[in-house]
Amino acid sequence: MTPNEFRERRERYGLTQSEIAKCFGVTRNTVQNWENAITALPSTIDQAFLVWEDRFKKETAERGPVALCYADGPMWIDVYRPRSRTPFLHQEPYPTNSAALARVKMIWGNDNVHGPFIMEQSGDLLWNQMELAGVVNGSDKGAPTVRNTLAKLANYILENSAVFVRDERMPTAEEIQAKTAEIRAIGEALLRLAGESETRGVSYEAEFEPLLKQLHALGSYPTNRQVGDVAFAIQGEEVIGRWAT
Repeated sequence: MTPNEFRERRERYGLTQSEIAKCFGVTRNTVQNWENAITALPSTIDQAFLVWEDRFKKETAERGPVALCYADGPMWIDVYRPRSRTPFLHQEPYPTNSAALARVKMIWGNDNVHGPFIMEQSGDLLWNQMELAGVVNGSDKGAPTVRNTLAKLANYILENSAVFVRDERMPTAEEIQAKTAEIRAIGEALLRLAGESETRGVSYEAEFEPLLKQLHALGSYPTNRQVGDVAFAIQGEEVIGRWAT
């Protein structure tokens, strides 16, 4: 893989140099050196990309269309007992990965839902049953659910609260401290919203967008992908009517 090919893959997935650095367990400076051909790319980078890209597909909120598939009865047949009726396979199409995951969380544990999995239009498997269990119980922190996408954005804001666009006038130390505190307060509000999303629906226009506008007014700009993931995750819950009354 050449430096240009590495950069093209990163940009194709909408990742910053810092984000892809975390994926590979290196620093942002290392990624910069790879892309600028200052240092050679590791010989194992192609294999690492194969493993990482599979995970990235799972964490892409807007990936789709996809189909959620599950049986309406147990797939296991006990050879020592009378055979029950043959279960039917159900297929539910969804426009995005996030919408399908929201549906899985909604129906998980129902008596008529067995062996769920999510597949892409190409026929490739996106999520298997064991992986979906991690999404439902919350152990998968990267799956594009409302809680995870909000928490990811909130943590980014908190980690970078001192990084914001400054005007031509050099701000005083007190002004920097005050603005950093305001940005951190919004990050904390996003974290609270993430926690509440497990018990109620989150409104993009009424709750998330106002916080985003406050960040922009303070000169703090999350990445387009982070904002987009939140939008698609919220939209996914609306598509399947998870919180409909």
